[in-house]
Amino acid sequence: MLVKVCVISASLRIDSNSSILANEFAKGALDAGHTVEKIFLADKRIGFCTGCLTCLETKKCHIHDDANDIIKKMNNSDVVVFATPIYYGGMSGQLKTLIDRTCQILHNFKFKDVYLILACDSKESFWTDNAIQSFSGFLKCDDNKNETVTLKGIISATGVLKTGDIKKQPDKMKEAYEMGKAINASVIAAVV
Repeated sequence: MLVKVCVISASLRIDSNSSILANEFAKGALDAGHTVEKIFLADKRIGFCTGCLTCLETKKCHIHDDANDIIKKMNNSDVVVFATPIYYGGMSGQLKTLIDRTCQILHNFKFKDVYLILACDSKESFWTDNAIQSFSGFLKCDDNKNETVTLKGIISATGVLKTGDIKKQPDKMKEAYEMGKAINASVIAAVV
């Protein structure tokens, strides 16, 4: 069964380490027969959430920018993959800004599974652990009664700073490819 995968690359560098891993994940998903749409936040215009809360009633944001289309694509997918570099122990500002704007679909996430790809220059897991905890908070905000959204996998690559450093870690490259190729059967069952 065909699964729709939306890969969001949040680095400002197109060939960043997190983007390279996202490409490997996408390649695995494509090889498994799924459809993949990759979105680079680097060339998108995404404004900050103003906290007006209008979207909680209208289900759409009053800000007219690229975030609205991205969020629609996320919510029309079965699987969403977020790939981000780690900045000071957290996800990139671009990704955090997009996540803040998802308030318009809060309590109504339609995607089933989420994957997280992190690339960090430090070798200490402390930095990636903070980002994972923050990201998990985003998923818990959905508080869907039937708990349909699951964080299915995390790839945490450490010790990568310069563009292409991740290619020196073939185990991480393979992990990303295999994770994409093995998108969970529960998604397929939910789509049928």
